[in-house]
Amino acid sequence: MSSDRHELNEELEHDGFVSGVLTAYGNVMARKGLVLGVLLAVTLAVVGVFAFIRMGQLKEDRAAVMLGRASAFLDTEQLDQARPLLEKVRSDFPGTDAALDALYFLALGDLQQDKLGQARANLESYLKEAGTESFMTSTAQAGLAVCDERERKWAEAADKWTKAAMMDEAGNFNAPVYLLNAALCFEQAGKNAEALPLLERILEKYPKSAVKSRVEVVQARLKSDA
Repeated sequence: MSSDRHELNEELEHDGFVSGVLTAYGNVMARKGLVLGVLLAVTLAVVGVFAFIRMGQLKEDRAAVMLGRASAFLDTEQLDQARPLLEKVRSDFPGTDAALDALYFLALGDLQQDKLGQARANLESYLKEAGTESFMTSTAQAGLAVCDERERKWAEAADKWTKAAMMDEAGNFNAPVYLLNAALCFEQAGKNAEALPLLERILEKYPKSAVKSRVEVVQARLKSDA
């Protein structure tokens, strides 16, 4: 009886051990499957990221090539040949650096052809898309000032010239010219008091500027009219 119970206990312990091993094995395999699934998901995600980056780079490269072709026409002032390429860069490669640059060149082309409404709209869109200040955004702001000048909106033009001069001022070698333009527009608007501080700023901040002599002439004229 006791022998039978001993054998029964051994059997039960054996069964329990096997059951435990099988349970543990099942858990390991389940976890292994989970780990493999996670690893596979991570691998696919990494591959996807690299593929996305690669596709983005190819898009940038193709857009840059087309922009380069347009720039070749711009260099020889063939705006009519450049425009379709610039517009295609905008439509086919949105979000690329080249598409932003294409908008800039379209705006300047509009300005050169005296299409003021279209130039203004494109310049404003460029400034909005560009976001940060740079040499190009300062020239875009200057383009808006030119639009106002051609419409004889002197005070508005002066404000935009001033803003253009202050954008990225440390790296903006056009700042003295922009400030002088602002002063001249204020003079046209009959606002000499607003013009004089701008001229003084040029002489103080840019004493070696190429426009220094002209600034001094304009300054003397405005002071004599005061």
